[in-house]
Amino acid sequence: MSRCRCWSTTAACWWRPAYLQQHGAPASVDALKEHACLLYQLGGRTHDRWGFDQDGRRHVVAVRGTLQCDDADVVRRWAVAGEGIAYKSWLDVADDVGAGRLRILLQGAGEALPLNLVCPHRKQFSAAVRQLHGFLQPRLQALLPGLAAAC
Repeated sequence: MSRCRCWSTTAACWWRPAYLQQHGAPASVDALKEHACLLYQLGGRTHDRWGFDQDGRRHVVAVRGTLQCDDADVVRRWAVAGEGIAYKSWLDVADDVGAGRLRILLQGAGEALPLNLVCPHRKQFSAAVRQLHGFLQPRLQALLPGLAAAC
């Protein structure tokens, strides 16, 4: 496998204001343990340990919730519906934040995640793939100001 980093995104907690009105806001990342967290499954594994970069260290919080799904978009839609707190990348929720459907929680506490362009072999990193990389990079970079504004 050969990969080329296209961009970095941030995974953070997102909520609908209606959820906050009903349940209150967690005061810290550790307080997420007491909230309805919306869980995502991938490859049969539930992602119930959310990572946060704090003071140069990675802090992991074990969360729980009654709703879990193997479709990441369903988890996003649950958050938009006010069912709980979702841990999603900025790339997944940028449109919802821009439209006012979701807001960032805990001043954007989260962790940086790479977004890679993956090819089966370096030999397949052809001129067309390099052109795709060049096409995607500025467009993905253009999303970053929206994340800063959301925080």
